[in-house]
Amino acid sequence: MQPWHPVESISHEEALERLRQQGLDLPTEAQWEYACRAGTTTRYWSGDDADSLASVANVLDVTAQKHYPEWGQHDVSFDDGYAGPAPCGSYRANPWGFHDIHGNVMEWARDPFLPYACRVRPGDGLRLPSLEDGSECELDGTFCIRDGHHQGPSFLSRAAARDRNSNTVRMALIGVRPSRAVTASRK
Repeated sequence: MQPWHPVESISHEEALERLRQQGLDLPTEAQWEYACRAGTTTRYWSGDDADSLASVANVLDVTAQKHYPEWGQHDVSFDDGYAGPAPCGSYRANPWGFHDIHGNVMEWARDPFLPYACRVRPGDGLRLPSLEDGSECELDGTFCIRDGHHQGPSFLSRAAARDRNSNTVRMALIGVRPSRAVTASRK
């Protein structure tokens, strides 16, 4: 059986369209970080130290630097074994069962890229383009990307790491982590 690789080189626009056809969606920034942290309060779900990512993340390491020195100097002492994206499930899952949530490929979030001062929608935490005082936050046409990637140093893979790009851009370093709404059953 062939290994499954992360979806990558997909635009935000295309990801939303294809996921919604399957009854799925992109997670909001808040949902992504909540799942990533899995109840922890450290930089990475595995701890505060970059070397805690050993066996849980694919970041710029010994193998990547050996094959691609132009990517820069690695900041971890471990070797994750991959110079490119690793197959899904290659690394230990976090306490809530999410594999490969640090490193490998960055992942689109549903939210437009807005400052943390902007309000969030109750329930799913989607960032809204307004402040508490009713003034508007400026939308620049970019959307959030969470986490780091296999070509980047560990600090880009912190649970709180965020970046942005246009909703039409496709890059080999950007992928998706599907989500779906869960409703609580009442007894």
